Amino acid sequence: SCGRPVEEVQVHDWQLYLARRNPEDGESCIEAIVCTMDLEDYISLIETAAAEEGLCLDDAAKLEVTLPDAEFGEDMVTGGFGDFKGVSVELHNRCLEELMESVCNLLVERGLAVACVPDEDVIFYLPLPRQV
Repeated sequence: SCGRPVEEVQVHDWQLYLARRNPEDGESCIEAIVCTMDLEDYISLIETAAAEEGLCLDDAAKLEVTLPDAEFGEDMVTGGFGDFKGVSVELHNRCLEELMESVCNLLVERGLAVACVPDEDVIFYLPLPRQV
């Protein structure tokens, strides 16, 4: 949209990758543009945008504690928890999850495929129209 070749377009500090029809040929047709972002950076962007609109996501955060199932042995009357192996504490924010889902749906409607890899990356894939 800016009139420059795809190779020259800058998007903040994120690396853009060009998906070519033939990956070994640097001159082959560009099929799509791919960008990856750390999941934490993506969440931070959404939290910042939400805060600018007056939505406080911190209020919706909840801690969830998961305990292991009790282990009952032959000589045990009440059961034990195996030295508490398997205890986990997670912070869940349903409002943030719904907001992320809404943003992804909006991006998909605009032609951008989005995939969130839990605890890793967010991958954005923009297919380009074929040159005739």
